[in-house]
Amino acid sequence: MRADNGEFLQSARDCPIAMWSISVLLPMGQFGLVRAGGLHHRNWPGMNDRGASIFALGESGRLWVGNDAIYKFERDSWHVAHGLEDVRGRLIDLFVDGKGHLWTVTPFQLLRYDGEVWEVIRPDRRMGLGFRAVCPAQDGGVWAITRSGVQRFDGQVWTALFSSQGLAQIESNPERSSISICEASDGSLWLGQVDGVMHVVDGEQRKYTAADGIPGGPITVVAEDIGGQIWISSLLEGVAHFNGQRWRRVPGADEAQFNGVSRIFPANDGKVWLASPIDGAIHTDGFAWVRYTIQEGLPSTQVWDVAQDAEGLLWFATSDGLGCYDPDGDAPETLLLAPPVQIAPYQNALFEFSGQDVWKQTPDGSLQYSWRLDEGAWSSFSRNNRVLLEDLGAGVHKFEVRAMDLAFNVDKTSAVQVFEVLAPVWQRPWFVGLSGVSLLIVLVTTGYAFQKHKRWRIAQTQLIDELETELQEAHDMQMGLLPRDPVRERGFEVVGRCLPANHVGGDYFTYFWLDDDRRILGFGAADVSGKAMQGAVRAMQLSGMLHYEVRAAQTPIDVLRNLNVVLQEQFDAASFVTCCLGTLDLETGEIVLANSGHPYPYRVAVGGDLQMIELMSVPLGM
Repeated sequence: MRADNGEFLQSARDCPIAMWSISVLLPMGQFGLVRAGGLHHRNWPGMNDRGASIFALGESGRLWVGNDAIYKFERDSWHVAHGLEDVRGRLIDLFVDGKGHLWTVTPFQLLRYDGEVWEVIRPDRRMGLGFRAVCPAQDGGVWAITRSGVQRFDGQVWTALFSSQGLAQIESNPERSSISICEASDGSLWLGQVDGVMHVVDGEQRKYTAADGIPGGPITVVAEDIGGQIWISSLLEGVAHFNGQRWRRVPGADEAQFNGVSRIFPANDGKVWLASPIDGAIHTDGFAWVRYTIQEGLPSTQVWDVAQDAEGLLWFATSDGLGCYDPDGDAPETLLLAPPVQIAPYQNALFEFSGQDVWKQTPDGSLQYSWRLDEGAWSSFSRNNRVLLEDLGAGVHKFEVRAMDLAFNVDKTSAVQVFEVLAPVWQRPWFVGLSGVSLLIVLVTTGYAFQKHKRWRIAQTQLIDELETELQEAHDMQMGLLPRDPVRERGFEVVGRCLPANHVGGDYFTYFWLDDDRRILGFGAADVSGKAMQGAVRAMQLSGMLHYEVRAAQTPIDVLRNLNVVLQEQFDAASFVTCCLGTLDLETGEIVLANSGHPYPYRVAVGGDLQMIELMSVPLGM
């Protein structure tokens, strides 16, 4: 029956049914209005069979289930198929071919149901005993992998495909044995092998291995989805799909793989279902995926097969019975939890969000979320319900998040939060304006200071030039007090030179005649305390005093005594003069010396020996 809201509700007359995910919407009359997510057939007739259940759907949408026997679900009741008394071995597959015939497979037999009777088809003895894998053919009949190779049965006769057509026989090369098979919608064959998967088109073959991106290990399942993509499963190394150009692992390489997949079922929504006795049921489009376990309502996490009937209901064969699930068509609602409005500079933004399935078919913890920032690319869906955004630039940003439920319904009206990351103080308008004004003031002040400094430098340069000129004049005046020409008389030569460290200084020397006959020559050297201009002035004062005292005294020692008295009166207590005076008699060659604190004079003998003349004394003016 159907509820008033259009959702499919089903009951079984002969077996208890557990409702899967029911939520009351609104009381109406005696029973109210309910939405049923699914039904559990825990006590169906094949519940106690030993094998794993497998599904097939007839053209009329009738559900067939194979286990130790074959069962059909019709008019809300289970019925055991009759006419299978001669079947040997357990059922390993159940499917419908391109002409609508139902086929079931045991390791030793094929059985075909034409709608009225079952026909047991035994393989040709030349094929060898045993079926390893069987799949429906597009134009009716089956493809089978036997011990002798790949065979085609069109409903009447068996035809073997030989290695000359691109398919090596199994026994001739066991390392490349085919163990699963699928005929694609374009008529090509895909063979799952021990070490990869082979694609055969018009006799030409292409082998794909782990080097091409497929899972390693034996490829136990091969299937085609309604979009024409090929899906494969390795026994213990995951699932991959092929878009015609390249293989892609499902899930991605950095995620946990799905193992033990026993069936890949192409659903009506373009996605596929993976049945795994290890991981449960997985619904995926090759990129995002949703996993169903007991938490999501399955009878058991051990899932052997998945099918979808004409009503769109999904059936799951588990170790704890059959589960029937009515996919929800309504998208969940996405909520942002206290999102930030303003973020301080250089801080991270934390967004937390949640969702709610309208019909409560998807538990809150099973919802998945995808987000994006500033109209960028959406992230992959995951169950992570918080995002930490780092290294955000200053300005206004837009954060969006959307939820997806177990049925792959995505919230089209994503939750949106516009927030602002504050710029650092130095980037804000008022600070920039203030900085500009300050900079202008600094520039004006700097310009004024530069001009002022320039004028000062010009004045300083002029002053220095004037001082240089004055110092040069002082130098010339001081040098003018010194004898310029040497004295060369009667075999004697007297000459002197003064090289002050600065323009002027306190160094002084002189020589002059003491009589009109040019017989007695007076000479002397002195050093006045003080440097530069101070020393030069005192040296000029000393020059005048010396000339005056030389003419008034008789001997050099008398001159020094008189100078000492005068200098003590003229100079301050910190000033003094060192001086060495002498006279030379050109006729006799006699030299008379007197010293007052000056460095000792030297005598050079005829032979070149140097002799210091030690004259102990103290400076003048002290």
